Amino acid sequence: MNTRCRPGLSRPEVLVVLALGALGAGFVLPAIGKARAVSAREQCANNLKQIGLASLKYGDDHGRALPSIREGQGASILVSLLPYTDESKVGEALAASGKPWHDPANAKIVAKRLSFAQCPAAPKPDRVLEGKIGDNPFRAAPTDYTAVPLITEAIRDIFPPNHDRSTPLGGLGAATTGARANYSDITDGLSMTFLGVLEIADKPNRWQAGKLTATGDAMNGSGTWVANGLNAPRGYSWDGKSFPGPCAMNCSNSAAVYSFHEDGCNFVFADGSVRFLKKDIDVWVFYAGLTRRGGELLTTNDF
Repeated sequence: MNTRCRPGLSRPEVLVVLALGALGAGFVLPAIGKARAVSAREQCANNLKQIGLASLKYGDDHGRALPSIREGQGASILVSLLPYTDESKVGEALAASGKPWHDPANAKIVAKRLSFAQCPAAPKPDRVLEGKIGDNPFRAAPTDYTAVPLITEAIRDIFPPNHDRSTPLGGLGAATTGARANYSDITDGLSMTFLGVLEIADKPNRWQAGKLTATGDAMNGSGTWVANGLNAPRGYSWDGKSFPGPCAMNCSNSAAVYSFHEDGCNFVFADGSVRFLKKDIDVWVFYAGLTRRGGELLTTNDF
């Protein structure tokens, strides 16, 4: 009988191996997390790029006009842009119904997830939003990108009198007209002006400075890709509890720019380009980027 012992590791050697394994995990796991965050940010940028290019194609088909946030029966800008995306069949089905988006006849259509409408960095990608408009309950797929017509009226007094706070998607004239703006109305420059579709992620839940402070239902379709979200952005305090404030993004998602990227947000400009802007951007540069004809003088270095 062979009684020789099998070679093994002593206790100190085992401890060394475990320590090296833990040390390796300490390097590998953060690297994996960082790679995922970078990938999510890039996919988010690609989503906004699709929206920007779809808007340009829309303009080509409509005499250089932009879609207006007041168009349709409470429908979002994304609905107007669907024919110019890979989700054109969804737009065709919605148009063919001839009914408001929240009508029960459109239940299957509005529940469909759009390939470009959600940021992969946002929580709960499989979430479904529920709400009710009139007598019609609905279940709809979400979006993390919302069109905005203008800087909020609530902080008008911090701007000069008669300052035009409209974004390119804000239409022209009185709010009831719904008249569409034209690319030629963006006198501040296409490459210096945000298109007006912003990251406002995980609505209708409320986030403040990285903390979930309240959950909510999708009243009036808030947070869905199909409904007009009626957001008008503003800067917040750094804790996200009050406005106006110096924080341009990621301090509150209550009618304000908010993403789940670590240090900023992706922005699509009127020329279709997308740039990642840091969260510590000067809030006045942020406001200047929102307006289409505010007369501000910006350069790429300001962003």
